[in-house]
Amino acid sequence: MDMAKKALVVGITILGILFCTSIVLLGLAYSRIDQFEILLSDCTTELQHTRGELQQTEVVLETTEQNKFFFYYTELSEQRYGVDELDDVLSQYVWAREYSEHVFDCTEMSAYLERYLENNGFNTIIVLGKSPDGSGEGHAWLLVEVTPGKYMPVEATLFSIVYWKNPYFDDYFKYQARFESIHEALDDKPDEFDWWQS
Repeated sequence: MDMAKKALVVGITILGILFCTSIVLLGLAYSRIDQFEILLSDCTTELQHTRGELQQTEVVLETTEQNKFFFYYTELSEQRYGVDELDDVLSQYVWAREYSEHVFDCTEMSAYLERYLENNGFNTIIVLGKSPDGSGEGHAWLLVEVTPGKYMPVEATLFSIVYWKNPYFDDYFKYQARFESIHEALDDKPDEFDWWQS
């Protein structure tokens, strides 16, 4: 066999080997692609499952946050009114715990007493502002509805109504913030009204 034929046979053999190797490698590549697609599909399914679980957890957390104070206020059949009736309710109690600044002070006391009065039928609002006595310090107190649309100030720190004869009576209606519920108060100042942490 001459050199040209030998070279042709060797060339064809090498091309055959390369062709077979390419087919094997291509087969392996397709196999790997199939395995990769299966793995990608599994990961996508797992990711969708995890996303679904996270969304459910988010709903539970939102519901928990909304219902955190589900039992904080009781449902009452009728609202109570009257300065004398309010005074009767307030005069039954005194603070068992002493005032302690930044621990159990006017904000916590107002939040606690607001809850107590609301659960006893009185529409009660927590307010914040400069102290009505003119000291200029920040203070929290309550406004309690004693007739429809009319309110009386209540000093939560003293468990007492502020009457008309008080020289600062009008100043109790000058405030910077007003909260209809504990939810609103905590949204504004989360660490000030949490009397249950004291």
